[in-house]
Amino acid sequence: MVVINTDDMQADMAAALPKIRQWLADSGTTFRNAYVSTPSCCPSRASLMSGRYVHNNGQFQQQTLGFNLDLTIQRYLHDAGFFTGHAGKFLHWLDLGVEAPHFDRWTYFKGGYENVYMNFDGTVRRSQGYSTTIVFDRAIDYVDDFERRDDARPFYLYLAPIAPHDPSIAEPKYASAAVPAHQPDPSYMEADRSDKPPFVRNQNPTAAAVQATRTAMIRTLYTVDDQVDRFLRHLQTTGELANTLVLFTSDNGYLLGEHKATSKFLPYHKAVEVPFLLRWPGRVPPGAVDDRLVTHVDVVPTILAATGVSQSHVALDGRDILSGFTRPRALTEYWNDANKNPNIPSWASIRTTAFRYAEFYDNANPANVTFREYYNLQADPYELVNLLADGVPSNDPDVVAPSQTLRMTRQCVGAGCP
Repeated sequence: MVVINTDDMQADMAAALPKIRQWLADSGTTFRNAYVSTPSCCPSRASLMSGRYVHNNGQFQQQTLGFNLDLTIQRYLHDAGFFTGHAGKFLHWLDLGVEAPHFDRWTYFKGGYENVYMNFDGTVRRSQGYSTTIVFDRAIDYVDDFERRDDARPFYLYLAPIAPHDPSIAEPKYASAAVPAHQPDPSYMEADRSDKPPFVRNQNPTAAAVQATRTAMIRTLYTVDDQVDRFLRHLQTTGELANTLVLFTSDNGYLLGEHKATSKFLPYHKAVEVPFLLRWPGRVPPGAVDDRLVTHVDVVPTILAATGVSQSHVALDGRDILSGFTRPRALTEYWNDANKNPNIPSWASIRTTAFRYAEFYDNANPANVTFREYYNLQADPYELVNLLADGVPSNDPDVVAPSQTLRMTRQCVGAGCP
């Protein structure tokens, strides 16, 4: 059981990674409508590890402790007898000198690409080499170690390279590598943002700056492509790959000029959509495309169902993807984070195949809605026209029902979640 979670990777960037696509798309299933439950690093990772929305797991901001590490997939699998290993980025608020519970092997760092401080199984020291390569060096070491200890015992690995997070420093051999030509959608450098909230309209990056950022990000991902290939080849050589479920995703997407913005933390498509590739020979169809709505809260229930492991500690908000469950809507929620982006207020959004509806809240009084968005996704898939702020009152949709649905979903728990 392996989860690979990149950092700030726009879903479209998977097209630039041929080895990952061969291993995980051609030999697995691509979920084209996969979304994070919160487009912010630590809250997103908490949802992925817990199977619970942030409004239930408590990890509201990046740097503030709010998440119970005892209610995680690594705990459930470790209790069930799995070997467990982590390599890469974990949670910002956890001190680098502390080992997270429920992992047998552990390599943790908070960011950076070259010669960064890491916790290697309890010893903190400056690493030597490129951090993405180190993540997969450690993963291979874990597999070999677990096999030596007990080859029949299953394992779970959580691998979290920092790529393509800024500052996006490429491995030297890729420092000048060509990247695929940008094929922007119609929201790129959107000229009329009068229907967007002010903290979006206030972003004004240049096209040159956006393209430089995109190029740098993709160059860091070339090493991820190489290292995932090396790691999966190792699993194949050791005989482990045939019965290993592998998931490749990212903690959030990223806006690269869409709506003339460069950030995550917002409800727009490119910020909340993530790559989601699932490979499990004989159980997940190869070369398939699945258009169901899936979110990161589905990862834990899917892994538990796949392994036959149960837990009775807490209600899970997600669903087993492999059960055929079809989600009627996807919730994304965000809380104002004064340490990261004080100008972006708390907000919540629901997405269906037909529309996306969002509410932005007053930070001083979260019960007050300060701005609303409604996009008809069938007519406007790129979220260009917010029907509630386009200056045409006659086309305003009735938002009473979606507002009530959003309020209910923001409070959902377990089986009560969509």
